[in-house]
Amino acid sequence: GGVTLRELRPGQLIVHSACRPLTLTQVMQLSSLARIVHDRHFNLAKHAPSELFVPGGCVLGLVNSASGRELHEVLFQELHHVCYTHPLHPYEPVGALSYVADRQESLSGELEKLEVVTLGVKNVDVAGALAGVPLPSALFTEPAPLRRKRVDAICAEHCPALVGKIVARVERSVYRQAKR
Repeated sequence: GGVTLRELRPGQLIVHSACRPLTLTQVMQLSSLARIVHDRHFNLAKHAPSELFVPGGCVLGLVNSASGRELHEVLFQELHHVCYTHPLHPYEPVGALSYVADRQESLSGELEKLEVVTLGVKNVDVAGALAGVPLPSALFTEPAPLRRKRVDAICAEHCPALVGKIVARVERSVYRQAKR
């Protein structure tokens, strides 16, 4: 559907429709802008383009961007924990899955606070490939930190299509206008 304020409730899993990459040029520009000095983000004299990595801050930006449409309208968010599980390279598209863990409404009823766990998934059209696919709840509900080895073990057992594809797990509080 269109971009409207949707009612979200605890226990709901959102398969986000957006999926986008960062190009090599964008990665190099953002690395320079943020003064990231590790040569694995921009040094083409030393590394082939396929060996360069997208910096963690840019990965977080892609994950939040991919989840933005369905969480409309985020006024403020608070990051609690981010775990980067697999590296991301330029041109690899990132989609997202979000689990709403909790919802609280303000006393006035105008704002709501959502506790959300979002997974960034690379090289998968999340909306097309994972719609209707049973996903392991442990990816969203196990307490942080959820490291690469554990993420891959959960995926191997319950959803092999996601092994090696999860680039980040983001736990955050999202503040937005309450649905009336």
